[in-house]
Amino acid sequence: MANYENLDDLKALLARGIITERQYENCRRLLARKIIRESSRSSGEKSGVIYIVLAFFLGNIGLHNFYAGRYKCGLAQMALTLASFYSWGLTGVVSTLWVLGELLFVNHSANGKPLLGSRGVIWLMRFIALGILASALFIGVPAQE
Repeated sequence: MANYENLDDLKALLARGIITERQYENCRRLLARKIIRESSRSSGEKSGVIYIVLAFFLGNIGLHNFYAGRYKCGLAQMALTLASFYSWGLTGVVSTLWVLGELLFVNHSANGKPLLGSRGVIWLMRFIALGILASALFIGVPAQE
């Protein structure tokens, strides 16, 4: 099939007789679908994989929420983490539990659009993160005799 980038290119191919009317209609439909698909992926949509990685490594300072556009939540998590130095770590624990909940259950950015990426990959990353956290928690626990 001939190369085309936009509708004008496609019309030119039809006018020169390179493609038939039926091929023109099929290519026009494909082009319309491509344009709709690309326009739906606006700059406001965020990657679910990046969100999970940020939540896992930098969640307590709220970086994943800043990435997703939830600035108030990000600031609250950052404040809780900073306050943990003065509260014997209690607010840090609250922030950590909050991040864990977001890591497992948040699927949308602040504007309500779903996080981009394969749902299977995102859930796999969530389970891996849970496994790493669980193994880190139980490594320090001495065995019962």
